[in-house]
Order: sequence, then C-alpha cells, then structure tokens
Amino acid sequence: MRSQLEEEAIAAVREFSYAVQWICISEMLPRTNELLFLNLTTLEHTTYCIELTAKGWRIASNRADCMNGDFRQLHMHTQYFESLGQLLDTISPLYRTKFGGHLISKLNDLERTTKGSP
Repeated sequence: MRSQLEEEAIAAVREFSYAVQWICISEMLPRTNELLFLNLTTLEHTTYCIELTAKGWRIASNRADCMNGDFRQLHMHTQYFESLGQLLDTISPLYRTKFGGHLISKLNDLERTTKGSP
C-alpha cells in the first residue's frame, strides 16, 4: 500500500510532466512514509532534487539524486511550498508560460464543450 506522500508524488509527476523536461521519483534516495525525493529538470534545463514531506515541497539540491543543497543558496533550500506547482512557479519562468497556455487550452476546450451542449 502506498503512503499519502507517495500518492501525492505520483499525482504530481503525472500532473506536471507537460511543464518540465523530465520528472520522476528518485529510486536512489530514501523513500519512507514521511519522506521522498523527486528529480526534475525544468524547461530551462536546470536540474533539481525535490524533497516532499508533511511540511511540503522543498528544493533539496541543484543535482538529481542529491540531498545536500548548496549552502551559498540557503534561502532556496529552506523554503517549503504547499504544492509542486508553487515551487515550479518560483524557479521556472517557462513553467509559468506553459501553465498559462495549458490553462487557456483547457478553458477553450470547456467553452467548446459547453457551446455544443443543448
């Protein structure tokens, strides 16, 4: 049986795969009911290792499968986000653009569906 965090991570991988170059749950770093890590590469070609805990989503490192962040960028590695979307919104301008386009596309689809309904 999967933990709530694992379910959240799996859902995030599915939900945000369109807006990043690459995203997956780390197979190398620890995975418990209270902690797991994802690796992702943004559309800007920047790689991150993301920690997910009950506190939220946090950038653990600027390298895949690495838990040790750059001490010179402490502010980046100590901030928690409620969602992966919030985190991506902070680190990836191209994510914001892609998300906006994705949202407009969904709204247009909804409008077409609604107009076609009696």
